[in-house]
Amino acid sequence: VEVRGFPAPPRVGLRGKLVEGFEDVTWFGCGPHEAYVDRRSSARVGLFQGPILEQTFKYVRPQENGNKMDTRWMAMTQG
Repeated sequence: VEVRGFPAPPRVGLRGKLVEGFEDVTWFGCGPHEAYVDRRSSARVGLFQGPILEQTFKYVRPQENGNKMDTRWMAMTQG
């Protein structure tokens, strides 16, 4: 994005690593499926839990996935 003579604003992100052993996730927010802007209306706000590996989907074209909008808190636990 360029606004007449001004550079685009910098992109900000977060990258992290977890120690091995986490298997399950519990969260309070939109769920139980992915909740992006285009799917948010089909998600409900509540307390959800499930295996971490089931929170992603292998799309044909690699892309971001597994987002849960409006998450108030989450916890990962070891199995």
